[in-house]
Amino acid sequence: MKKVVLFFLLVMVVFYSCDNLKTKETGDIQKDTIAVKQEKKVEIKQTVENLDKPMRGSFYPIKFIKEKIYSKEEFPEDLKKEKFIAFIKGTNFQIKPAKLIFTSVFDAKNDSDSTQKSSTEVVLKEKKETDTVLFIVKDDKILKRNPKVDVCKIDKKVLIPGDKVEFKFNGIQYYLHATGEQNKDEKIKFPYINYKLYLSKVVDGIKISTTLVEKSYFDDSLPQLLFAGDLDGDKSLDLLINTSTDKSQENPTLYLSKDAIETMIVNVAGMKQEN
Repeated sequence: MKKVVLFFLLVMVVFYSCDNLKTKETGDIQKDTIAVKQEKKVEIKQTVENLDKPMRGSFYPIKFIKEKIYSKEEFPEDLKKEKFIAFIKGTNFQIKPAKLIFTSVFDAKNDSDSTQKSSTEVVLKEKKETDTVLFIVKDDKILKRNPKVDVCKIDKKVLIPGDKVEFKFNGIQYYLHATGEQNKDEKIKFPYINYKLYLSKVVDGIKISTTLVEKSYFDDSLPQLLFAGDLDGDKSLDLLINTSTDKSQENPTLYLSKDAIETMIVNVAGMKQEN
């Protein structure tokens, strides 16, 4: 009788151990499934290539103002009545009110003599020599005035195809990653073609990706990250990227999270053409 009881006890112990092992294995599989969950890939409708059209800039909410000499034809007189803000890099990054100086100057192309001054020079007033002006815009309340802008430090400024940078900003996991192909055409000197730069983030286990830059070829320069942080005051990541394909020029393009639609992470809010 004792042998029968011991036999049943042994069977029960083995059965319980096997059942417990299955439970642990199932728990591990469920945990991995939750971690992966779902991957969505969404591309910006306004890619950088689409900006290279005659109507570029007309549909962006933010218009950049350049410090330069404007001809009579390109300078809008009502600009003098506007209020402006500047995004400046000094001891820290800041967005502050900007006073512009408008001066009538001689235009050799359009003015017949030096007494005529049909062009207008635009200069930022009270600018420190150590300051770098990243951009000047009309104060349309889209960007938040801030004496110390919240910055996301990213050491790698230029990503070649295959590069991936992982970072966190305000508790959210982000990735910058680039794809492209090696150039095999001897007529094209730059080593990369069909380049794409993506921004991805992971929220609640779901990964969302947005295309920032898409270029089939470059002259001699890849996109360069100028700033990452919060410019519009919503605690989410915004970016300023020089999307020029030419080293001798700059084309700062502003991507804002607040301007994003649907499941985009950021959207193009404005850009400054070099001309």
